[in-house]
Amino acid sequence: MIFNGTLKKGARAVIYKLLYEEEVDSVRAMFAGSADSGQIEDFIALSVDAEDVTEEISLNTPLDNEKTALIFTEVKTREGINPTLLDTVEFLFYEELESLHGGWEIDAGSSGDIVLKIEKTPQGLLKDAKDIEVDIEIEWGYEDDDDEY
Repeated sequence: MIFNGTLKKGARAVIYKLLYEEEVDSVRAMFAGSADSGQIEDFIALSVDAEDVTEEISLNTPLDNEKTALIFTEVKTREGINPTLLDTVEFLFYEELESLHGGWEIDAGSSGDIVLKIEKTPQGLLKDAKDIEVDIEIEWGYEDDDDEY
């Protein structure tokens, strides 16, 4: 991540709306905890069209100042580059993991996938970002298959 920041109240709705506008159906990433520091990596954002053709979408364009200000109360970037939409999703995923499973990053080796899915509404029917249905799932996996959990 190239920045540090604090999410504003209501930032999730803004992030979801931006993903919706980019026609993202889901964002998946792998997470792994080790040595008291966890990482989330291997992000993939996907869109599925009407014919069920799946396409990978890049979310690496920096957000403009206005969108950044809607999401973060305070942003400190390296090299003066605004965060990308992918950066904001990564930030959101870290918050989600911490809220659902504090300590996921410790050496015990919590690992798995975190998936954000966006429910599509017919084009033109979206009145408010709060109308976007989002589901964030954590699919736990373990590095040592011999352990029973």
